[in-house]
Amino acid sequence: MGKKLKSILVVLLSSVMIVTSPLLIGVNSFTSYAASVSVYDQLQKLYPIGTVLKSDSFPGLLLSYDGKDTYEVKEGSNKVALNITVLDEKFAKTSLPSLKFFFGLNKLELKKGKTLSFSAIFTGISKEGYKSLLQKTGNKTLIDALENGTEIPMSVLTAIADTREFEAFDAAIAEAVKEQAELERASTEEAKEETSESENQDIIDLYTRTIMIFLNGTDLESNTCFGTKNMLDLLRANIPDNTKIYITTGGTKKWHMNDGDYYADYACDLLYPDKQIADLDENEKKEVNKYADELYDLYATDISRDVQIYEVLKDDNNINYLSLRETYTDLYFLDNTYLTDFINYVTSSTSSEYYDLILWDHGNGIKGYGFDEIYDDDVKEKKTDKRNDVGFTLDKLMASIENSDFIQDGKKFDFIGFDACQMATIEVADALHGYSDYLIFSEENEPGAGWDYYEFMTAYSDNPDMETTELATNIIDSYMNQYKDNSGNITLALFDCSKMDDLNDALTDFAIALLGDIKDITGYEMVITTIGKEGDYGTKNGYDNNCLLDIVKLCNKLSNEQGISPALQNASINLKNSINNNAIIYACGKDKEYVNCGLSINFPIQPFTKVYAGKDEKGDLNYINTKASDVEEIYGNINANDVYMKAYAQLALTTVSAFVVGDLWKDTKNYNVDDIIKILEDKGEDYKTSVLIEKAGIDFEEAEDLKEIISYFVDNRVKKDNITITKDDVEQTATIEIVNVDPVVIDNTVNVKVALKIDNTYQDIGQTSLFTHASEKSTENSSVSITVTPFDQKWYTLNDQITSFYMTYFDSETNTYFGYIPLTIWNNVGDVATPDGYKKREDYFKEAASDGKLRTIFLNVSSENDKFSFDSYQDVYNGAAGPYNDIETLEGCYLELLSGASYVVDSATDVMIHSIGTVFFDKENSLKLQTITDLMPIYTLSDSYGNQYQLSKDEYGSDVLETYVTEVHVYDTSFENSQKLAEEVRQQAAKDAEGMAQNSENDQSADETDSDKSLRAVGTDEPAEPIISEAKSETTDSQTESTDTAEAKEDVVTEAISDEKAKTTVSEDKESVVAEGEENIAAEEESTEIKESSDDANNGEETLNVEASNPDAQNNAEDSDEKDENVSIDNEDAIKQSEDAAINEDTSEDHDGGSDEGDDQQDYNNDEDSISEDSNENQE
Repeated sequence: MGKKLKSILVVLLSSVMIVTSPLLIGVNSFTSYAASVSVYDQLQKLYPIGTVLKSDSFPGLLLSYDGKDTYEVKEGSNKVALNITVLDEKFAKTSLPSLKFFFGLNKLELKKGKTLSFSAIFTGISKEGYKSLLQKTGNKTLIDALENGTEIPMSVLTAIADTREFEAFDAAIAEAVKEQAELERASTEEAKEETSESENQDIIDLYTRTIMIFLNGTDLESNTCFGTKNMLDLLRANIPDNTKIYITTGGTKKWHMNDGDYYADYACDLLYPDKQIADLDENEKKEVNKYADELYDLYATDISRDVQIYEVLKDDNNINYLSLRETYTDLYFLDNTYLTDFINYVTSSTSSEYYDLILWDHGNGIKGYGFDEIYDDDVKEKKTDKRNDVGFTLDKLMASIENSDFIQDGKKFDFIGFDACQMATIEVADALHGYSDYLIFSEENEPGAGWDYYEFMTAYSDNPDMETTELATNIIDSYMNQYKDNSGNITLALFDCSKMDDLNDALTDFAIALLGDIKDITGYEMVITTIGKEGDYGTKNGYDNNCLLDIVKLCNKLSNEQGISPALQNASINLKNSINNNAIIYACGKDKEYVNCGLSINFPIQPFTKVYAGKDEKGDLNYINTKASDVEEIYGNINANDVYMKAYAQLALTTVSAFVVGDLWKDTKNYNVDDIIKILEDKGEDYKTSVLIEKAGIDFEEAEDLKEIISYFVDNRVKKDNITITKDDVEQTATIEIVNVDPVVIDNTVNVKVALKIDNTYQDIGQTSLFTHASEKSTENSSVSITVTPFDQKWYTLNDQITSFYMTYFDSETNTYFGYIPLTIWNNVGDVATPDGYKKREDYFKEAASDGKLRTIFLNVSSENDKFSFDSYQDVYNGAAGPYNDIETLEGCYLELLSGASYVVDSATDVMIHSIGTVFFDKENSLKLQTITDLMPIYTLSDSYGNQYQLSKDEYGSDVLETYVTEVHVYDTSFENSQKLAEEVRQQAAKDAEGMAQNSENDQSADETDSDKSLRAVGTDEPAEPIISEAKSETTDSQTESTDTAEAKEDVVTEAISDEKAKTTVSEDKESVVAEGEENIAAEEESTEIKESSDDANNGEETLNVEASNPDAQNNAEDSDEKDENVSIDNEDAIKQSEDAAINEDTSEDHDGGSDEGDDQQDYNNDEDSISEDSNENQE
């Protein structure tokens, strides 16, 4: 590669010499000029002051400068927006070296009429200075031309405006290339081929690697600024000269690349990774503000909501910046043709040895990639119809890449990387392996901040000739190191696409063996009990299961289980061996308890779900039935392994048959096999069996094996008449016994769903598994006995208000469990209080939800030995939980507590969702268990097929367990008292809103004279100074730092500043703007006792002792501080030492996926049009 670049350099420099003096310099002079490289290098991107650039200065091209026909070079740095149009391809070709030499333009597509927008930076120096440089070249003609006042170099460029001279120029170029080619041939045959390619190129190629970043911002950017963070990380890095980077942006309602407040947050994370802005002292805030100013001055970019393409360039001080290349209006980012167009644009604009494609956003594995926030809003607001060509299901992603000219020309990407959740599936690898040499992707959900672009690019710049596998390893290692302090599992892997065919062969053998095992009930039961019901990745037991299994973990289970056939055991071993150190080159997983081979597979562990999904078009309650049938349709669309598809379908159909049988448990009718088959065929739409029957190749007239299995399900089905409940008042337990059933399929745990009585109706507020005492199974008697304890009438309160809580996992040995609380965030504090004119809070809440004044989240909670902690939260859209966000970003927010929100379909507007309280979320949040009046427990059995059997009066026919509760004489609280506390919070919100409005008026008055310091978005030359505000939501527990520690940190920063290479010094006096907060409002606490009549035999009074506390006002006034210092950017390497810690705190939102323990870039669900449409899948 070094020889090739050397050859190109000789051609370029020789060409520049001809451009500079075409009438005097001949072909034979090229060698001497090439020897003077260092001299002529100093002339690059330099002009004498006063040089006039004209629209026709470069033959074959029409140029405009900042929209004008001419431009006069000024002293110092000149930054000009060039618009270059090709008029004549032959003449334009001769201008390419000039564009490179004088403007730094590396490539121009030589097609007549083709237009390129380019941001050029060059320097104007005095005529004397320019003359001094010319004298070093020894070129007397050029020196004389300057002495005589001739414009240099524009007069020389104009002198070659006739055809004869262009031909001479072309000939000179060709001769130089030819001479260099002969030199290369003397080396190796490979060098000969490379030189031959360069002879046929219309454009000079200087790049080893071109990286395309398809940055679909979505809520990851609009809500949490992660797209901006990654771009800033990249721009701060040292990008090698042999690497070109293009970034296309879109798909989000708001970018933050010119948001001064975010730059303050970003600077704080770099300088003080263990602190939030609210925890900084005044000196630290000044330091952060100063650094934020510098970052803003260097990198601030006004990125619009339109689809745009940016090229990463370097200015004269070697600072990276985003240069706008194209803007597309009236185009959705996930329009299926746009990815194709973006690939075409980059590959035609820059010639490179390697091309890489990074897809940034939410991911959902087999269901596809990304969603377009703007498109989704337009559909909701009926600004556009729902379109099949917007959104990337896996087959549409394949088509968009395949349709590019790059792929059509027989080329491949060096790597395709998914900075997104759950994309490391064998189905994704199979779909994309033909378009790339390697894939980089994650089995698990990714934290919202995704890859560490600063760290891996810095490592790459140290060795820009590293092989792709080494670069990918750096991407993976830096990513893992970035989240080393995060809890939960983090994964990333490198896949070798050349091994896909062998892997598919092994999968086929595995599928054939699996079909053999599941053809009878013994083998079927052995397979499903061996594998279990829980997925490995992106799974929330309480509300979702993505059915993703790590392939090696799956194979290990099957190969080590004695009841599995030898054929399936051996096939499992072979499949595992085709992955480990084979198809997967390198894989990392943070949680060592998991087996992370680097590749997962969709397996029908939960092939059918029946989930509430809002109202249908008729207004009736609707339920979504999904999972396996969706996977089968996708397999067909992407032409995946058809043998595995058949095995998957047969296994799924068998399990769905069991679900259908279980769904009949309340019916006392005696069903037979034909009855069940008729239901499967007639209600194929309800149970989603039509596709499964087709893909499994099932003909029920001949499917004797399946009929035999269904017969087993019928004979062993759970019927309510076979369930008895016996109370033991002495032991304070109740025993639930199920007879005439195969005990293998009954779960050992009974979940208790909890409802709260509100206005004479019971509303769902959660579920728990804490009341299962013991279970006993008898194969001989075909019975199961499960002992439960009475519901203790305790439930969860958040800041003393009753809240919903859904337990998702419980470990009885460690007394640890996890769960989530459904909430909505008020977007504006002024909207929290109920306005006059509304009779009920519920009416206003529903209207506000419809108006988009709040958004729904799941707040993830863990408990260890009865100590609760808030771990993270996830935005919820269409029933899918999105990325994991840092819990600290909730601090300072007003939240609405919800009931009926175990599955959220259309935010809080859904008929099943109700408001039950309002809390202010701050550092003093308190989650605890309290005894509460008017709770009703609903004990619920479940089996291995996904059926649930509610032992309630409505379902079971008896209320024996609905009233099975521990007697309580004094309750801690009630819904009535909870509402009083909620109203106090709402009134506090109204006061906060008034105070903020007053402060805003004061600030506006004080800043009237500084109105020109608005953000660059409004077109001013002076950027806004980032404002550090106490209102920022990201706060952590108050931390103190000794004076010595603070001074030591300041010394480190000062040293880093002094080491910064060639970075601009900002010497203007600036004024630090610190937002004034409201006056401190002391927290008031009041203790209230409420009394209610007891239902006990003595009719005694029960006293409810309730403590209520007002939320603390968070606005603290700050004094403005003067800044009168010369500022220079801190050394990035020094900054990086403290950056990882900040990442672990601030990157909780995932690229749509993740576990409670980690932040994810998790993906919303994707139906055949868009991930966000599927209400049953986490985006992960």
